[in-house]
Amino acid sequence: MTVGILSLTLLVPLAAFMATILIPGNQQKFIKIVNAIAGLFSLILAGRLWQKFDMTAEGYQFVETASWIQGMNINYSVGADGITVVMVLLTALVFFAGTLTMWNLEKRVKEYFAFVAFLVFGVFGVFLSLDLFAFFFFYEVAVLPMYPQIAIWGSTNKEHSAMKLTLYLM
Repeated sequence: MTVGILSLTLLVPLAAFMATILIPGNQQKFIKIVNAIAGLFSLILAGRLWQKFDMTAEGYQFVETASWIQGMNINYSVGADGITVVMVLLTALVFFAGTLTMWNLEKRVKEYFAFVAFLVFGVFGVFLSLDLFAFFFFYEVAVLPMYPQIAIWGSTNKEHSAMKLTLYLM
């Protein structure tokens, strides 16, 4: 079985998340490098997706489907249309740029970059999902890291803001 470009796009931030979790917290520079490379690779994949996308074709392109939970007819089904390609490209750009702009971060580096990678994984999944269950799964994955990101690294009234946003999004 080959992995398509959309699944690879989803796997890059997930791999960055898992690698960040496994790297010891005192190796902050290595954590930043791993996430910068993941951000760059995501950006390259998104650019390739943009390049290969046929603007004249109708419907979804690059569709990949696999059975996820057979008994409930839940599938892993991803695909891209015109707006999806743009949103994936913008998300990849923010992932890469966000990694570089936080290069001087010294407070809880491991947690920050793990949350960012996990958030990007969820956002990519939301944009690429064609199955309703998968959409909600990725949506909740994207909501989870937002609370600690806002509560720890936010600015004024951060705990209240984090709780309010999380409750609204749940």
